[in-house]
Amino acid sequence: MSNKLDELIQSVNVVVRANCPVRVNGNKAGNRTQEQAGQVMSESCRRLHKLGYYLSDISGLQEKHITALVEDWHAQPLKIKTMQNQLSRIRIFCRWLGRENLVKTGGVKSYFPELAPKVFKVSTVAVKSNSWTGNGLDVVQKIKEAWLHDARHGGMLMLGVAFGLRKKEMLRIKLWMSDKGTSLDIDGSVAKNGRFRSIPIESGEFAEFGLMQRRALDEVKKLCNKYHTLGWPGLTFKQSENRYYHYMRRLGLTKFDEGVTGTGLGPNMPSRCWCCAGWCPPRWAEGPARWPGRSMTRSCWRCKGIWATVAPKFTRPMQEM
Repeated sequence: MSNKLDELIQSVNVVVRANCPVRVNGNKAGNRTQEQAGQVMSESCRRLHKLGYYLSDISGLQEKHITALVEDWHAQPLKIKTMQNQLSRIRIFCRWLGRENLVKTGGVKSYFPELAPKVFKVSTVAVKSNSWTGNGLDVVQKIKEAWLHDARHGGMLMLGVAFGLRKKEMLRIKLWMSDKGTSLDIDGSVAKNGRFRSIPIESGEFAEFGLMQRRALDEVKKLCNKYHTLGWPGLTFKQSENRYYHYMRRLGLTKFDEGVTGTGLGPNMPSRCWCCAGWCPPRWAEGPARWPGRSMTRSCWRCKGIWATVAPKFTRPMQEM
């Protein structure tokens, strides 16, 4: 059976390599897009074999196989959004095979006519803040704990607050080369989706926050060589990623423990912008008046003093915090 599975995945990879590098509009697809296409189809192959469909070549794919996959996703259950994304990738793959009709039109809900359509409705409106501050965590204290255990990890989290860096960017950024004085430039090879972005170091009305950004950047730059990434020396990206996750679990920064992850540092950036502008960040406000109109000085206890407290602490050396 394992030989058949290997042959099946190999036949999938041949199709992916032949079609995935080029988008429908003729442009080159990103590396991540190609990786995800292969991952979804390889996972689907393994799932089919577990379900008892022992295909050895993807050319033998039939509509009953797609139906079995979707029903198994729902039985797990996977999130509706995940199911929709994976079915979309399978549809594209079937188009490459010249057999797009293998996937039913109408999305995931078309496979469950007995269920109400609202079951498969996905809301893209966030009703709960993902940020650390929005979940009542003391950002400065958590970063101090991380710094004391491993300065490099603490530095990563500090830059997450100051610049909204994602995990991949924290691990792969070359700080000395990215620091442009008035901005932190994230190269396309480092940034999410391969898109270059430049994060300004605030000035003018938000100069206090800009001072925190500059101090955080200068402090963390001391931890790495001018030509090296911020990730741990001597480790591959995957090994650095695993160490990062280990340290996050050690601090209790998981959905299970504190209801947050490292990704939650990113939302602190837009939340900070709301606070600086004198408004309560939408997902922090309570009741029906969630949107702009509630002054942070009168309405939201979470907004009061957060950045007035965080920014001054971050402008001092870590040992003084």
